[in-house]
Amino acid sequence: MSDGRDSIAVDREAPPVARVLAATLRRALQHPNLASTLRKLEGRFAIRSSTDPQAATIRFAKEGVEVVGGVDADADVVVTADLATMGEPGAPKPKVAGAARHPLLALQSSKLLEPPPPTDWKEAARDFMRRADGRNGMPTAVRVVNVDDGSDLFIGDAVEPELEFYASGSVLIGLFTGSVHPGEAWFAGKLKILGSIAAMSRFAGIAQDLMFGQ
Repeated sequence: MSDGRDSIAVDREAPPVARVLAATLRRALQHPNLASTLRKLEGRFAIRSSTDPQAATIRFAKEGVEVVGGVDADADVVVTADLATMGEPGAPKPKVAGAARHPLLALQSSKLLEPPPPTDWKEAARDFMRRADGRNGMPTAVRVVNVDDGSDLFIGDAVEPELEFYASGSVLIGLFTGSVHPGEAWFAGKLKILGSIAAMSRFAGIAQDLMFGQ
């Protein structure tokens, strides 16, 4: 049975990290076991970047779930991590404060923020294109190449792709599910994009909107 927590509240002016967390919680709601966990959870779970000023707090309450910028002064659990690499192989281990006093909140919040991703990068790409279909500026066709094994996928109606993406399978899954920002992945050398600057800019804007749940 659903309740008010099925709607994750976040201000449109909230910082990017808060909107990313809200979008991740919305994806978690698509999994019945995680949705059940989210509806029962209470407390304040915060995440702070170890490399820049980014921070956000998730407020779980009976009245609903709200994501805000910054770390609440009364946050029960505070995780400090490198947000750019968190979840990737070899990433620095996050520091967690408050887990000893609130073990259930720490454990279950972490699970909610890691909903099962697609295991097939091609399906993730197809799903992204379906969700982005009809948005202004969306490329008419794209080619996606998995540099791990050279496999590729062409999606669209045009004969030639407007954009081509080259990355590992894990980065492609992150890119098309919203956990990896295309600009950040490109800047870090994890993603290669071929195409016009205008097409790249439009795609990045659409990807960011979907990442933030807009």
